[in-house]
Amino acid sequence: MPRTPAERIDLSFTLRLPPDDMKFLEERRRELEANANAEALRDVIRNLRTCFGLPAFMVDRLERDRKERGLSLMDYIKELLAMRYQELAQESVSRASTSGKSPKR
Repeated sequence: MPRTPAERIDLSFTLRLPPDDMKFLEERRRELEANANAEALRDVIRNLRTCFGLPAFMVDRLERDRKERGLSLMDYIKELLAMRYQELAQESVSRASTSGKSPKR
């Protein structure tokens, strides 16, 4: 839904991105079916700002945890992703041990 002028601050700037970052932004734009990369960038910012749209009680608890650990937002997200990766790796090991095969690499 479009925002009224009172609900936004217009900011214009030029941003130079490395090719890989530009590709990432264009992929987000296609996923959103957005008309412009600016819309995709706004979505990335909004998701980071709102903890990906989680309910407030979850955001509050995660924010307390992040602060207790003394981590920046990006370091906290990295840690959460690393923990999830460890869970997935453990699942692969568990599946391989039950099937008698080693996990594919």
